[in-house]
Amino acid sequence: MDINDPNAKRFRLELGGKWEIDDLEELVESLRTSYAYFYWVTLEPGNVDETTKTLIVRHFWSQRWQLEQTASELYRRIPQPARLQLASMHYASPGWIELAGWVGAISAMALCAGKWVKVVDEGFTLYKKVREYFDKRKLNPPPPKFNLDDMAASDIDEARHLCFEYGRELGFSKKKIEDMISLTGNPISTLRLMTNLAVEARRMVKLESAGKLRLPRPQAGDQAAGPQ
Repeated sequence: MDINDPNAKRFRLELGGKWEIDDLEELVESLRTSYAYFYWVTLEPGNVDETTKTLIVRHFWSQRWQLEQTASELYRRIPQPARLQLASMHYASPGWIELAGWVGAISAMALCAGKWVKVVDEGFTLYKKVREYFDKRKLNPPPPKFNLDDMAASDIDEARHLCFEYGRELGFSKKKIEDMISLTGNPISTLRLMTNLAVEARRMVKLESAGKLRLPRPQAGDQAAGPQ
């Protein structure tokens, strides 16, 4: 993406402390994976092509593919001009890395990661609550021939409630949570998607906790609505 494009936004991470090569690899992989998820999530559902939507629906329902393979394919399907770009980098303590990408995806990444820094304990409690939902119903992963009709209406309602509870914690607006449910096909798949988003945010929070980077903080009232 042209960093001067009006649809581009920059995302700066402040660097510090002692870095190992594994730390850099962890950061790059987390940023790439996060961007792949957030790019498609922040588009309006009607703007997601059918092939990509099918990939998202199948993966987050059945989880028959490796997470890394799905994230890599989702990133590959982002149009070349909208992929993540390195805008600038200064490696000296303190230093920074500045990225440029599609405004909706970059804004959502910054918001999600920043919110987890502020509410990491509460966020982790919600993460465990969602995992318990799947474990209790033996949906991690689901049985090979399992389908939504096999679930009680109350279980689906609970999943939907958790989507809104978890989504708000990640910084998503009510409309965007509805859009995510539409994109994935059902609230259970949306919970899996949100869990993956939170895992990537936590990877970056871990680096911040070690004093190796500082994530941007969200402003009051910010929500990851995405481009319209």
